[in-house]
Amino acid sequence: MQAKHFVVLGILVVPLLASRFWRSEQGDRTNPGATQPRIATSPESDPAAAGRDLPSGPREVTAAQLKSELRGLGGKGSLVNVWATWCGSCKRELPMLVGLRARLAEQGISLVFVSVDEPEQADTVLEFLTRHDAPSPNYLVRGSLEQFKQEINPRWPGMLPASFLFDASAELRHFFAGEIFEEELMPILNDFAVGKNVDGESHFGLAPGRVDAADQQAD
Repeated sequence: MQAKHFVVLGILVVPLLASRFWRSEQGDRTNPGATQPRIATSPESDPAAAGRDLPSGPREVTAAQLKSELRGLGGKGSLVNVWATWCGSCKRELPMLVGLRARLAEQGISLVFVSVDEPEQADTVLEFLTRHDAPSPNYLVRGSLEQFKQEINPRWPGMLPASFLFDASAELRHFFAGEIFEEELMPILNDFAVGKNVDGESHFGLAPGRVDAADQQAD
């Protein structure tokens, strides 16, 4: 082949290769659905992630350590929900509580989840919390569950789920025994947020529309 043919071929091929290299570096702008390399993100590297409260943990805590954590959250107080991955009622209630998170934050109330699962189940706990966009921090009970119950509220017989409204100094203001619905929870939290006395207990047994906590069919 004559030299001039090589020159012509080079003129045609080089721009084509350069174009393909540029598209591989910049992404195929003509095909927004084209697969791009996965890049690990963090709140610092991903502006969208920075606006979210990314799940972490869970961390093991005793009752005393939990109360210390609550005092450090600021605001007017905290709603602590105690749950387990093997409790069907808990798994129905938890997404409802997460759905109230923004409203609670506006009232100065933090939402905290504490699992009574075994430490070996921490990955399962985190997977469920992450799937439902639960806030951080979240916790696992450390040590004796009986001691934890006594220090959180001696009047708590141990049913799950159970929720506890603490004020900013981690003093218990209201105890919700059993699965609770939004229309039962919010009036008490609304009163608490405006400074009304809400000290007391609410007990929820089985009734139409409620399912036994032993039911493990909830997703």
